[in-house]
Amino acid sequence: MRASSSARNGRLRSSATPHNIDSTPLDFDLTPEQQSIRKLAKDFADKEIAPGARERDRNETFPKDVLRKMAPLGLLGGPVPEKYGGIGIDYVSHALVTEEVGRADSSVRTTLSVQVSLVEMTILKFGTEEQKQRWLPRLCKGEVIGCFGLTEPEVGSDATKIRTSARRDGDSWVLRGRKTWISNGSVSGLALVFAQADPSKEHKGITGMITLDAQRNAQKPAVILTIGGGGFKFVETVAP
Repeated sequence: MRASSSARNGRLRSSATPHNIDSTPLDFDLTPEQQSIRKLAKDFADKEIAPGARERDRNETFPKDVLRKMAPLGLLGGPVPEKYGGIGIDYVSHALVTEEVGRADSSVRTTLSVQVSLVEMTILKFGTEEQKQRWLPRLCKGEVIGCFGLTEPEVGSDATKIRTSARRDGDSWVLRGRKTWISNGSVSGLALVFAQADPSKEHKGITGMITLDAQRNAQKPAVILTIGGGGFKFVETVAP
């Protein structure tokens, strides 16, 4: 639109001539399926998550029993397609699940977010077909807990400056570096680690590596005692 403004008696006034604007109404109502998913998540959260939330926080207990019960309901692989072990719900439904879980216990919500949004969805979008078939069903069933190795001691919000390196050595890759604040790191069997494989390409040289036995190089967990945050652990990992 074209607009002009003028000051009169100390007040700013504006006149504008609007262009034609599409006034198509937006429908923010949940679909029956989304409502059903939300009810499923709410009922589970009220019955299985909320009652033990305070005790898990105080004892710094990882919610493995809760995850074991979530898996058969499909909540550990919501947006993952059924052919890879998920239940193929849309992102609104997954957001509703995350909201209900977080309402009951933010620690469980963190574990769920890392497992699904960071690990599973990254493998789904960027992994090879062999990687998808091998790991997604196990992640969705909770047989394997994943962690997301991006943050480093010197690198936080600007992930393009990561220092961990990846070097080809025959048929293998050698990772060298340090990661920190890795949620799920102390209990994970799979780590999605990001490293610089080609410094000449700057941020385009960064690649993601699926590594196993993620606990082997994990140092003693550094637990941050915050409200609703004691049931999951951050760790620092070192690849010498």
